[in-house]
Amino acid sequence: MTMKPILLRYSLVVFLALQVVIGRAADLKSSLAAYKGEVDQIVASLAAGTDEKVVDYLQSCLANVAPITGKNINTPGISAEIKGFAELHRLASMKLTPDLTGTPAVRAETKAYREHLQPLFADDYLAWVALQQELLERKYFQTETAKNANFLEAYVNGNLGLTRTDPEKLRDPQPPRPLGVSPWEAIFRCEPTVAMQNGPRVAILGTAGLSRAHFPRITNQSPPTKVETPASRWLKKSGVRLGVGAAHLDYGTKFIFGGGVQLNAVAVWGLYEPKHERWMLGVSAADLEKLKKIFGYFN
Repeated sequence: MTMKPILLRYSLVVFLALQVVIGRAADLKSSLAAYKGEVDQIVASLAAGTDEKVVDYLQSCLANVAPITGKNINTPGISAEIKGFAELHRLASMKLTPDLTGTPAVRAETKAYREHLQPLFADDYLAWVALQQELLERKYFQTETAKNANFLEAYVNGNLGLTRTDPEKLRDPQPPRPLGVSPWEAIFRCEPTVAMQNGPRVAILGTAGLSRAHFPRITNQSPPTKVETPASRWLKKSGVRLGVGAAHLDYGTKFIFGGGVQLNAVAVWGLYEPKHERWMLGVSAADLEKLKKIFGYFN
């Protein structure tokens, strides 16, 4: 793999890493690690002579959370394990007398539990988080156009309200966007293009545009499920583009510009060459090999 594709893919990873930080409350692994870390600190700071029942309670909390710490929402059976931990935690807390429940150590553990883990036990919460992560995967990893993301796109999509992913929307009863994952994405690319002028001609376009990921429909039944649509299954992404660049026409390089429509990983263009005042059809794709398969090796 050449250096350029590696850098482009790393830029996408950086962008997604920022999104994970923003949506930490919706991240199972981070929530479990945060809870365990705080309880570890509580145990380490216990004063000498602390009631053995308090020590045993805190140790049981650590022992019960240990088997699921480090796992993520896609781990098979994690939903049942989370519910099992919640039940063990409830039983352990019921053994504490009111005076022990009011001790600083137990209050601190309770605070950590409510802050980091209690939201995970809400009805169908984990199912919603799993669907949220699937939409993120579809938008940023599972399409041909995603392979060529870059730092400019990362910055714009991370700051523009229309395109920014906000996993915190999962907390809203009726999120204004599907699970906080905006389907919109700003596009800034240099794309190999075929300009149709007496046969296919090699061109390159610097493009800017807005695309929309077509997500499956999410039902509100319990548990929530996804329903694929023709657009989510086949089209996946669509949008509009503007582009400027150059094409090899009439044995020379000519300036061209135009507008295009994105369909999945391909964009269809109406291109204008001002020197000879002529219009032509164009087709671009992120991967030149795909154009070669369609048009053969260009003349």
